[in-house]
Amino acid sequence: MKNLMRSIISVSLSLAVLPINSPHLPSQLGEEIYVKIIQKLLITENRESDPFTVMREESLGELKINLSAQQVIQLLGNPTQKGQVEFWAGDALYHQYWYYPNQGITLSMASETEKGQQNIGFIKLVSPSRLPTKRGIKIGSSIEEVSLAYAKEKYKEMSIPDQTFMAGSIYGGLIFTFDKGRVIEIFLGAAAE
Repeated sequence: MKNLMRSIISVSLSLAVLPINSPHLPSQLGEEIYVKIIQKLLITENRESDPFTVMREESLGELKINLSAQQVIQLLGNPTQKGQVEFWAGDALYHQYWYYPNQGITLSMASETEKGQQNIGFIKLVSPSRLPTKRGIKIGSSIEEVSLAYAKEKYKEMSIPDQTFMAGSIYGGLIFTFDKGRVIEIFLGAAAE
């Protein structure tokens, strides 16, 4: 936010010193340019500060956050096992784990009521899953591949060298867990409420 304010002030000062009465820069043109620059700054700042961008835009194979239970069953079939429906105070939703051990997939299916429509709340992959992220990272990928693919989205404060890499935020992102330099788990969702 500080950088956004500095940028707006800088643009404002730059435009303020331009000769508004100049035949080369009508005052209306100056205002239009100013508005466009400020809009671009705000859009960029909002995209960078949105802690849910990675979670909302990412997928693991065809699995995405908020996919309905019916869509999940169409993609994966019925789960091998389902956990109990439990209320989580952190997000005020009812969660139920769906397990697909032969596919290396665990889903948390969430709903607003105990028997309401369930949608994917988070996704966890382990071996033998071969589902890739949108950028081609999967179980077995190297730390270097993850670092290159998600360099821009890396959340440094929550990433631990040689152990975990977080892309996005704890409120909504991807967490890669490593062992011996290779991805052994991929988590898509909110790691904190």
